[in-house]
Amino acid sequence: MILCGREVLQDGRCFPLTGDSVLLAAFAAPKAGGRVLDLGAGQGFLGILMQERVRCEVDGLERDPAAAEIAAENYRRCACAGTVRAGDWRAAAAIPAERYDLCVCNPPYFPPDAGPHGRLAAARTAERDGAEAVCAAARRALRCGGRLCLCLPPEALTGWLCALRGAGLEPKRLRPVLPQQGRSPSLLLLEGRKGGRPGLRWLAPLALRTRRGAETAALKRIYRPDSE
Repeated sequence: MILCGREVLQDGRCFPLTGDSVLLAAFAAPKAGGRVLDLGAGQGFLGILMQERVRCEVDGLERDPAAAEIAAENYRRCACAGTVRAGDWRAAAAIPAERYDLCVCNPPYFPPDAGPHGRLAAARTAERDGAEAVCAAARRALRCGGRLCLCLPPEALTGWLCALRGAGLEPKRLRPVLPQQGRSPSLLLLEGRKGGRPGLRWLAPLALRTRRGAETAALKRIYRPDSE
């Protein structure tokens, strides 16, 4: 598979690359020179996408050793700064304390018994663990003022808002993603800030397709930022 102009590995038994990762990389917008932690790095695609947009350092933490090995190789192929290691981010010892400016998480949102079995089933435990575990890991990893950015289904919003605030990560930005103009959101992009002041800003909805089914200009800018 070609990603960001490089040939990368993708194992079908691990969680695949989806459009959610592209949208999250753009929404998170890491700062140049920043340090990022990808919670549940999978095969490394999100870290690669973020480093394609800006020069930063992205470390990945992935429970599945096989996926972590693939991610590390993909980082090498794409000359990425940062490391990917196998580890359980639910364990405090696996998270360096107050080291990062940004955490990102793109968990798989579907029932744990849906679809094919294998290592995908293990990835689905992120859904069962719940928002509290992700927020606790991010709180430990982030410096004061650091951000956690993630994508989630609309029906999960209330739980995530409560989990963020409960972990001291104040919800600050929310962007609905519409599959097509005029339709209801199918995805939400959400940011919480460690130690942030109360105040949630709703961003303009991002429609992926026009009413006629063509790519919107906003989506084209996300996928091809250098074409502007």
